[in-house]
Amino acid sequence: MSEVNIVFQRNINVQDFINFNVESFPERDALTQKLITFRYFNPLNTGNFIENNVIALDNDGKICAQALYHPARYYLKNELHDFEWGFDLYVSPNKRNDSLGLHLFEYIKENKHAPIFASGVGEKALKIESFFGYHVIGYLKKYYKLVNPFYLLSGLIVKSNLNNSRYPDRLIVGKEFFEKTKAMQQWLAGAPYNNNLLEFDRSQQFMNWRFFSDDFNYAVYRRIGAKPFSPPIYFVVRTVKIKHLTCLLLVDYRYDTKQVDDFKLIIKVVNKLAAKLLLPVVVTGSSLKISDAVLELNNFKITGKDRPIICNIKEYKQYKNEIKNRDFIFSTLADSDGEYLM
Repeated sequence: MSEVNIVFQRNINVQDFINFNVESFPERDALTQKLITFRYFNPLNTGNFIENNVIALDNDGKICAQALYHPARYYLKNELHDFEWGFDLYVSPNKRNDSLGLHLFEYIKENKHAPIFASGVGEKALKIESFFGYHVIGYLKKYYKLVNPFYLLSGLIVKSNLNNSRYPDRLIVGKEFFEKTKAMQQWLAGAPYNNNLLEFDRSQQFMNWRFFSDDFNYAVYRRIGAKPFSPPIYFVVRTVKIKHLTCLLLVDYRYDTKQVDDFKLIIKVVNKLAAKLLLPVVVTGSSLKISDAVLELNNFKITGKDRPIICNIKEYKQYKNEIKNRDFIFSTLADSDGEYLM
């Protein structure tokens, strides 16, 4: 391998980093700058946000590879754990014959101490990462539903990024009310919905950062009338253009899996919202068998390949039966970077 220097991104010019990502992911267009700015404001960053990233520099000091990370938290057995999401591992084409990707993994294994999770890894990369201690703990299936074929024309016309003000303030299904909420409103108590599952943090701090950013137009709805001191069921949506059609993307949701009727209610409300907005298709993700069943009962169809969710915590191999049965991890499109790669 030609000489390269692999380092944490502490003294790398930020503009050089941005330029490398713009050149590496031209299909993202302006999204690259948005994502970098957005991740800077992650409330779990204790210092400069780029310090979590691993960068490779060639002989001329130019970036030729990267592995990006940002901090997050998850619950398991009612205990809160810190970890890092890994994403956008990229090696410049002229360096791919030098085993630079393997050297990145070696550096990460030796120098990163927080547990690492990643999602959407390809089959070839998955085989390589297994040599460095990563293993699959679940899969995120992507689902879609044609809500109404009569809305296909409007789906071609409606803009791909509806402003929050376009979403109704209240949605009613039967006797149930969902209200569009604002960042300054009281949110969650910082507790998991399901103690028996690996579940990513949805604290008020997380929600305010993740879904009330000026860079992305989300609408967050929660059910009115939840029991006192219990976390409310909620869902998050935005619009996205897929194959020239503007679709409603169900980005995130939470419910107690012992109360599966709550997820059935969420799906009913989301379908109604799509109809109100004259959007023809709803798209979402599921990592649990119980959620799969509800979606399929409501005529959602699987699309694309399942996205493996991996981590390097070897102790979680003991949950192999739960993992096989899709009864271990509660994840949505809001976790990692899956939502932005639609």
